[in-house]
Amino acid sequence: MRLLSATLRIYVDAARESGKAFPRSAWAFITLISCFPLLMLVGMLIAPLGFVGGVIYSILNAACAGTYLALVKDALSVRRSLGPASVRANLGAHTWDIIGVLFPLWMVDLVLSLLGAPALVPLIYGIAVFLFLNPVPEMIGRSRSGGLELLREAGQFMMQSGPEWLAPQLLVLAGLWLAFPAQTLPILSLVGPRFGFTTTGSLAVSAGATPAGWAIGFGLVALVHLLMLFRSALFEQLSGRGGRRAREWQERTR
Repeated sequence: MRLLSATLRIYVDAARESGKAFPRSAWAFITLISCFPLLMLVGMLIAPLGFVGGVIYSILNAACAGTYLALVKDALSVRRSLGPASVRANLGAHTWDIIGVLFPLWMVDLVLSLLGAPALVPLIYGIAVFLFLNPVPEMIGRSRSGGLELLREAGQFMMQSGPEWLAPQLLVLAGLWLAFPAQTLPILSLVGPRFGFTTTGSLAVSAGATPAGWAIGFGLVALVHLLMLFRSALFEQLSGRGGRRAREWQERTR
């Protein structure tokens, strides 16, 4: 019971912090909602470049993700509203750190593709990546490690705090899956080391190009933005209070 009480207290604190940060993170939200149309436009323009175009797209995607993550962190740590200057200051932040994480994952994807693995194999791999490496986006900029070492640290964090970390997020993702049942892998990629939040708009497109569809899409991006704020605040709470035994002891000594 003490552990449950400590965990619920952490959720409340993280929700409170993310709720306070939401109104002052408007420019982070604008950045997030701009990522998908920007990536889609650039993707169409560079499609004829083949492999080189794919590399350019990957770098731009990493730059979008890094910029957004830096803005989310600022929204939680700085007690004032973000402005255009904050976007300029964080433009392209953590780009190469993100590429260092994505590259080994992409290599596994390539091997599975070349081997002609059944569709179930990439799904199982995607679920494993989601479960064991989930906090990577929040560790970008907070850890001095990169690449495989950062993935290893993410795995260690999940061993210590995995259930507490995943439980509230799985509730949100389950709701999204019920709304978009054909989008299992994109939904799993929204959070975690694939940095799929940059293409949240791809889910919004499936809602239809109607006023109602656009409203659903806007609300979906806002939901993902709030989830990312919550994740960042929750990571600070969990990493700052140690593993389960440490949190249980802290609750016992209150």
